[in-house]
Order: sequence, then structure tokens, then C-alpha cells
Amino acid sequence: MADDHEGTVATLTTYREVFSVYIKRHQGRIVNAPGDAVLAEFASVVDAVACAAELQRELAERNAELSIHRRLEFRIGVNLGDVLVKEGALYGDGVNIAARLEALAEPGGICISGTAYEHVRHRLPLEFADLGRKSVKNIPEPVAVFRVLSRPGAAAHRVVRADRLAERKGLWIGLGASVLLLATVVAAGIYFLRPPASGELEQSLKLPTGPRIAVLPFTNLSGDPQQDYFSDGITEEIITKLARFTNLLVIARNSSFRYKGQAVDVRQVGQDLGVGFVLEGSVRLGGEQIRVIAQLIDAADGRHLWTETYDRKLAAESIFLVQDEITAKVAASLAGMGGVISRAGMEAMRRKTTDYVSAYECVLRGYDFVYRHTKEAHLAARDCLERAVEIDPSYVEAWAWLAWMYAEEFRHSYNLRKDLYDPLELALHTARRAVAMDPSNQTAHAALAFTHFDRREFEQFRIEAEKAIALNPNNATWLAIVATYSAGIGDWNIGMRLAKRVETLDPFPPPFVHGVFFMDHYRKGEYDKALVRAQRMQGSALYNSHAYLAMAYAKLGRKEEARAAIDELLKLQPDSAQKIREHMRHSRYSDEWTDLFIAGLRDAGLAIPENSE
Repeated sequence: MADDHEGTVATLTTYREVFSVYIKRHQGRIVNAPGDAVLAEFASVVDAVACAAELQRELAERNAELSIHRRLEFRIGVNLGDVLVKEGALYGDGVNIAARLEALAEPGGICISGTAYEHVRHRLPLEFADLGRKSVKNIPEPVAVFRVLSRPGAAAHRVVRADRLAERKGLWIGLGASVLLLATVVAAGIYFLRPPASGELEQSLKLPTGPRIAVLPFTNLSGDPQQDYFSDGITEEIITKLARFTNLLVIARNSSFRYKGQAVDVRQVGQDLGVGFVLEGSVRLGGEQIRVIAQLIDAADGRHLWTETYDRKLAAESIFLVQDEITAKVAASLAGMGGVISRAGMEAMRRKTTDYVSAYECVLRGYDFVYRHTKEAHLAARDCLERAVEIDPSYVEAWAWLAWMYAEEFRHSYNLRKDLYDPLELALHTARRAVAMDPSNQTAHAALAFTHFDRREFEQFRIEAEKAIALNPNNATWLAIVATYSAGIGDWNIGMRLAKRVETLDPFPPPFVHGVFFMDHYRKGEYDKALVRAQRMQGSALYNSHAYLAMAYAKLGRKEEARAAIDELLKLQPDSAQKIREHMRHSRYSDEWTDLFIAGLRDAGLAIPENSE
């Protein structure tokens, strides 16, 4: 990356296209392709192992044409096991074992499980080394591991014992990317593989557009090397959770773990791996206490952008729950719309004119709009995103955000161009295009969900919102928006559950999430608590923040303060009464909340016409 950033990315892109061709040729499907990793599923374990062997042969031949420091080598793990299939994604030990096998493989090599070996040993012309049974992370029983030694056609099948095999040290330079090929037998019996949609494989292999981050192995400060499993586990889980943010390229574990135990210069790491940000940290386990310190560093100049300390009590049965809680908090704090990385990007973006920003910076303008929510921010984001998709029609995130901007035209009458199109129809068309381009993109499903909400298609809203959350349950901003809309249509339990998770994940959550708590307290007559939440919403340009404040003051008998809040609302939107009348006439909210909202504003002194209900 440091020597030739564009050349390295071009080589990786070409190699990912090779993966696509061979996986498809062997009747496999790509399930997920975060960063420089690929998870693929096959109906036949023989096809999976044959595909792996042919892939490594092809890549070795391509690498032979490159100078040594330009070669990209990959590890492959293959497992045969049960998995849970949900919305096309795979879960369970079958996937986890494949991941552990990949980590045991040499660069340019393949490791397969004992179950896979038993099915292929007499059916493929390959040689294998029996590495014995290995204990691997989070798998209760040791796993039988075999290394594939030769390419198809090299020799008749035979097994070579590992203790009689001279260890071959492969040179590992470049991204150190990993491929997981998984052959599955579904416990339910029959699983019909869905043929990939047109362009889906190619889109799944497209590298993310946006900032790049490397997560260095967290340092074990416990003084006991046997505690490395926890510090390594923290690191791996953070990498996994960050990789679910589709606009963030996370360097694979194989590359970042080569720095384990070394005193490194973060700026040099940035150059070596081609990243703009580096996350490092430490773990100290002692008795029933654990302390995790994480810090994000700007790889360009070594500046510390963020640091956080997590102190937790620990019990043997809760150790992995604590690990999951901490890693989720770290991911939520760093990534997503309100994360440290995006905020740094937004600050830089605001100093540039819209004529000279990249496609990713146009997406940042979408983030900026969500937090500022002004007519000016909407126009800047919409116009920028329209240019972005013209420049790069394959950029799914830009299409998804553009759909959101079109929906906002309808939602708040921002920058309407009714003479050109129906904004809600265009939002639906654009969101569906984004989902079709990449069904694993959270932003695309979120944009489609909220468009369905505006169209009063609430069941479709619930379906798409659930998909969006499942794709990344640690993206606090999307959770907050889904929570707000869910509460609005009367799904109070869902709304409150998601809002509480947002506050758990993010110590500085999006201000509008407090609106969910306000609505719940207000409808229950808990006006003191409702007022506290309304006060926490201040600073937003949305009329709701001032409206909620006025409603709470009115119920508490604080008429002057209620009137002052109404005055602020009218300064922000002089035609607020008319807008609310129109808004509630076409209300997407439940009758319960519609009645409470209008009555509350009238109590506060806003003259809303009677026919607005």
C-alpha cells in the first residue's frame, strides 16, 4: 500500500473477481465479503475443496508474474457443518470453525476440517497433511485439521503425517487477506440456494468507499501469557463489528496481528497498511476485575482522536458477555454516522465547497444533514449525492442516502421539485435500486424502510427495518431512527427497546432518540420525566424538539415557558401550525400519538385549526 496504493487495490480487485468466477463455477454463492475477506457457501463439500485448490493455483500463477513485494497471498479454510440460515446470512459453529481453519492455514494454503476430509479424501486428486486435533477459540471440542498439500492432478490421494512434513514458510506480504469457503449441510434438511441476482457477486466483491482502519492486537497487561485469549478475542470482535459498517474498510486480522508484541510507530503502520486510522488498546485482567483501554489514532500525524476506559466486574460465566458489550461500545463509538471517524471526516468536509468533494464526502453530507436537519444542509447533501451517483453509479451507499434525501423532500417539504418528480416515488425507486445492488447494505434497507413508512406501508416498514437492524445492531444512529418511527406507529415496546440499546451503545446518542423516551413518558402522564427528555433534544432544527418542550411545560402548568417554546418553534418555522395541520392530515403516526400531539400543542398555545385532526 505504501509503495503503490492504487496498484495494490487494483490487484486486490482483480483477485476478488477471480474468487467470484471460481466460486460461481463450483456452484457456490458469496454470503459476505467484508474488507478483504470472503465467506462463501457450497452445496457440496467436494466442490468447495476443489474450488479452494483451483483458486490457490490460479492466484499462485498470477503472483508469479509479480515482483515479490507486490504479491497478495490468501489463506483458505473449508468446513462441513450445520449452520443457521437467516435472511441469507449464515450463523453457528459451522461458520466459526471455518474461520478458525482459515487462521491455521499458511499464506497461499488451505486447511480443511476432519469432516470435510472424510468426504473428499477419495474423490479429489489431492495430498493432505494430518495436523492432528487442534483446540480453537469458542469451539468446545478440538477440531481435526488437515492441510491440503498439492493442486488437482498432482498425485493420487495420500495422507502425510505432520511430524514427517518439513514446514514450508511462505512469504506473506501485502494485505494478508483471508478467504473462508464453507460447505454446509443445513440441519433443517433441504436448503434451496438462491441464484445470485444480476451483478450481486460483483457488487459483493467491491471494496468499501470510505475511511480505512487497522485494529492492532490489544496488549495483554495481565502478566500471564495464557490470558492472551481474551485480549486477542477483544481485538477480533472489534474487527468483526467494525466490518459491518459498510462505509468503513477494516484491514483483515491477518495483517494487523503481525504487529502483535511489537513496539510500533502508528504512522509507519498507517503507511504499511494504507490506512488513515489505527485503533490500539490494552486489557488487564485481575481477579474479578477487567479494564480495557481503547484509543483511536490518526495515522497521518499520530494524533489521539479518542480514548475510552472500560472497567467491568467479571465472573467466569460472564466473560464473553463482557467482551461482547465492550466491543459493541467501541464499534458504536468509532463508526457510523455519529462515530469519531465520521465526525472527523465531517469537520474536514465542511471546510470544502460542494464542487470539490469526493463521493464519500457526499455521503458525509448526508450524515451532516441528519444531525443538523436544516433546509440548507438537505440541499447541499441532495445535490452532492446526485453528482456522486453520476460519477460512480456502483456506489450503493450514495444511492441509499440519495433515497433518504428524496424522502426528506416529502417528509419536511425541503427543497421540493415537484415539477421534476414525485419525491416519494423517486425515493422508493432509488432505495429499491440500492437494495438490489447490495442486499447486505444496512443503509439501503434503512432508506427503503423509511420510505415505506412515509407511504404508510407499515408492514413493509417493519420488515425492512428489521433487516437493517440485523445487518448491524451496533449502528446507534440507525437504531435511534428506527426506534423513533416504531414508537410513532404505536410499536412502543420495539421503540423503547431500541432506544435503550442506543443509550447503552453510545454515551452521546443522537439527540432525537430522546424523543422516543419523551413520547413514552408523555403518554403515561410522566411529565417531569418527559420534560427532561425534551430538554436533551435542544439544538435540533426539527420542530419536534421545541414542540415537545412546549407540551411538557404546558402539562406542568409552566405556561410562560410553554409560550416561549412555541415562540422558538414559530421563529424556526413561521408556518408551523399550518405544517402540523398538513402533517397530521397525512399522519404516519398512530391515532393515539396524533391525538396527544395536537392536544398538547393546543394546550401550549399553538393555534392549530380543528380540522387538522
